[in-house]
Amino acid sequence: MSSRDEALEILKKQMQAQKQRLDPKLLQIAGRAAALKQEGKAQKNMVPYDREAAAKAVQLFLKNHDDRADFEQRLLAMLRKGEH
Repeated sequence: MSSRDEALEILKKQMQAQKQRLDPKLLQIAGRAAALKQEGKAQKNMVPYDREAAAKAVQLFLKNHDDRADFEQRLLAMLRKGEH
C-alpha cells in the first residue's frame, strides 16, 4: 500500500468517526441542501434555506451564549424589522 493509499484510509476513518458524532437529523438536512444545489433548484446567488435547521442553530447559539437575554432581544428586534 502506497503512502497515498494509507493517507486516504486514515482520512476515511477520520471522516467516518466525525460522521458518527454528528446528529443524524443534521446529516439529513445537509444532504437535502446539497441535493437542492446539485439539482439546480436553488436560484443563482441563493443558498438553500432550511427554516427548521436555522431555528435549531439559533437555539443552540442562544443556549451557549453568555449574554443570552441581550442577544435574544436584539435578534427579535431585527426579525421584527425584517433586517434578516
